[in-house]
Amino acid sequence: MGSIFNAFTPGATSERPDDEDDVLVESIEEDNPTSASSSNTIPQPDGGTAMDEDSWARRDVHGRHDSTSDDMMEVHEPIMAWWHDFQRHGVGRFIMEHTAIIRDAAEPETNGLTILWAPVLAIGIPLTILPVIFAGRLGWIIAAPMLVATLAGLLMSAIFWVAWRNDKQRNADALNTRKGFMTAHEVASAYGPRQLVRRAPRFLPATAARLKARGLQLSPWDAGVLMGHAHGVEVWATVEQPLYCVGPARMGKTRNYVLPLVMGAPGPVIATSTRRDIIDQTKSMRESGWQGSDGLRHRGGTCWVFDPVGIARGNPAHSLNWSPVDGCEDPHVARRRAADLTATTGLSGDNATWRNSAGAIMQALLHAAALKPGGSIEDVYQWSRSFSAAQQAAKILEDAAIDPKYERQRADGEIAVDWNMELEALKLDDAKMKGNKWYGVAQAMQALGEPKVRRALSVAHDDPNRFQIDKFLKSHDTIYLLSEFRNTDGDDLPGIGGFVSMFLTSVVEEARKLAAGSVGMGKLEPPVALILDEIANISKWSMLPQVITAGSGDGIWATAIYQSRSQARSSYGEDTEREMWDSSQKWLLGGISSTQDLKEISDLLGTRQVRRKETTHEGMKIEYGHVTDRIEDKPVLAMDEARDIPEDMALYLSGRNRGAIVNLIPPEKRDWKPIAEEDRL
Repeated sequence: MGSIFNAFTPGATSERPDDEDDVLVESIEEDNPTSASSSNTIPQPDGGTAMDEDSWARRDVHGRHDSTSDDMMEVHEPIMAWWHDFQRHGVGRFIMEHTAIIRDAAEPETNGLTILWAPVLAIGIPLTILPVIFAGRLGWIIAAPMLVATLAGLLMSAIFWVAWRNDKQRNADALNTRKGFMTAHEVASAYGPRQLVRRAPRFLPATAARLKARGLQLSPWDAGVLMGHAHGVEVWATVEQPLYCVGPARMGKTRNYVLPLVMGAPGPVIATSTRRDIIDQTKSMRESGWQGSDGLRHRGGTCWVFDPVGIARGNPAHSLNWSPVDGCEDPHVARRRAADLTATTGLSGDNATWRNSAGAIMQALLHAAALKPGGSIEDVYQWSRSFSAAQQAAKILEDAAIDPKYERQRADGEIAVDWNMELEALKLDDAKMKGNKWYGVAQAMQALGEPKVRRALSVAHDDPNRFQIDKFLKSHDTIYLLSEFRNTDGDDLPGIGGFVSMFLTSVVEEARKLAAGSVGMGKLEPPVALILDEIANISKWSMLPQVITAGSGDGIWATAIYQSRSQARSSYGEDTEREMWDSSQKWLLGGISSTQDLKEISDLLGTRQVRRKETTHEGMKIEYGHVTDRIEDKPVLAMDEARDIPEDMALYLSGRNRGAIVNLIPPEKRDWKPIAEEDRL
């Protein structure tokens, strides 16, 4: 039958898979003329050089399709809308999951019309011919409607093919049905809700015990976030392991990935962004609480906004009353925060020595501000403006070294009694040396040159109304950290990213303190979610690699979201980025352009076996053709296919499991509804 259709459709190929449940094999039949060729080309829309139909089909699948008239588009859109709904239920789901029709027709190497016609003819021809053979004249009466139905089926298949072959849905169907990815059973066993609930008591023992004492059971929402479906099975991202997402701009990353994580995280949430859209789409329901289509209620809490620069233009206004100096009476805290600030200065390589000098000065200034009653970042800023002003900080540290009220702290090493020496030494340096040391300090404080930024951050470390991180970690509150983009040369614009890093470091250190004193496994439950969108464009947060590789053990669930892996490599180096990659659940969206990354993805997924049936013939006498079988290995996902993953889909890789193609659930299909005030718990 394949040869007949190949003669009917010049240059076409058809795929006939062998049904082998235990071997991952696909079958493709090809015609390869050796001594004569038929007309296997079709003209391009612009009248240019002709190309063969298979090349044209591949071009269509990958989005470079021909122009379509308005009338055709009016037919195309409802057909694809019908098909999208049809394949999700009943007969459509059965065809997708349990037959090879769509899998074979969707492959770019094939002419899908031939494959779509095959089952119609396989059913229609016998039902048309057999009554004529065995029932005489009555058979013609029976055969007539069968013939009409068969012709109608062929026509409908052709109309569907015209709409489908140029549509991104064909690419999506190819990925959804391809052998080599996880099956429905594998998805349910690895990422399904039942499996998540079954594992949850191991990594959320205190939560499980608390619910059991109240006569309740864990739900998947206590242990993860629903991301999408694969083969009709729910796919959940577990809070047991961090997430690493690679999604270039304009690929639906915020809509399909970030928003569900912010909304669905089971505990407190911190979300970074360079835009306000995440606030607009989640803040009201994170405050009121929300209810999904499953009927489960999700608690609301206070929403805080860190926006000293004014990215949201005051609506909502900056409301995070946090003091960067709070906690810096502890030398360890002061040192870490100074490192976060000086990491934004761009001093590296040969200038790393000056960054270290700037860090030593900054930690002394922060420490002094924390020891000063009512001290704030305003004091640090004023001290950083000149060498002479910094001597005020040196005097505070010098006095603390002999003040009787600090005797216990000095004995326990809780006050750095000699940090004033770093400031005193400036008096002995020549002008050039002073300038080199002070350059990093001035750069780190550059953002505070804007009065509105300084005003937003100048909260006294002993202000009773200041933001309390420990209380936040025990809540269901949400913090939105907004920052401008870093400059293209790697420096922050104008240093706000350093304060974002300082705040994140403060949260992590406080979370570890609380985890050490908590019941169960010594971790926060529910975990605090750090959803770090655009983190590479905000700041090179020094603690991120540690949080990704080890934070889950403390109840810190981090999601690092990059436009490309090269962003992480440039921030932390190739080896450290590799550790982050290996430690995470990996989510890959379409649009990745790095050849290195695409090749690694393709190699990681391995190969599938494809059985090809090749017909070689002489001249135009196809009936004398010679058919041969050969099996070849093809990538489960070729590099160009990884690049062309559709917008509403993602490749999910975790642990030793095979890759899963996940159809992400966009916000408009999640049925989120805010809980009315009178119905809140």
